[in-house]
Amino acid sequence: IAIGRDRIAGLLNRLRDHFADATPSNLDGLRLDWPDSWLLVRASNTEPIVRAVAEAKSADRARELCAATARLAAE
Repeated sequence: IAIGRDRIAGLLNRLRDHFADATPSNLDGLRLDWPDSWLLVRASNTEPIVRAVAEAKSADRARELCAATARLAAE
């Protein structure tokens, strides 16, 4: 997801707020955990992008987590 480096911290804060029901971890980017899924958003060290990777019981849920990240990055 293309995003200026100066906007990454704001995106991570918006993700924490948007997904307030998740348990956050900042060990390697921002990881948000739920009982049945997780989302990891990590800034690239070489490009002005973040990568969003999700795993869930359904592919639709995983896609929605990544899509929500892209929407929040565009704000």
